[in-house]
Amino acid sequence: HATKKDVLWDFFAYTNSKYTAAEDVASYASWLDSWRRSQLTEDGYWFTNQSTWSPVAYNEHRAVMYWALTSDANGAMNLRIP
Repeated sequence: HATKKDVLWDFFAYTNSKYTAAEDVASYASWLDSWRRSQLTEDGYWFTNQSTWSPVAYNEHRAVMYWALTSDANGAMNLRIP
């Protein structure tokens, strides 16, 4: 049977896969935030047309994420699993 670490590994492997599409990230049901520039398209289609984001909210999110994804920013702390 699967351990907690196995389940978490499967989740992280899925969410960090290059095959995870922008629509999965932008979907209200996925509860995932974008973490790649490829998920932050200029028009924000999956966020604004196929989800619940307003264009203003998406543009603010995109600007912050572009900053956080630079090599000069510390946009997120490491997630540590005991």
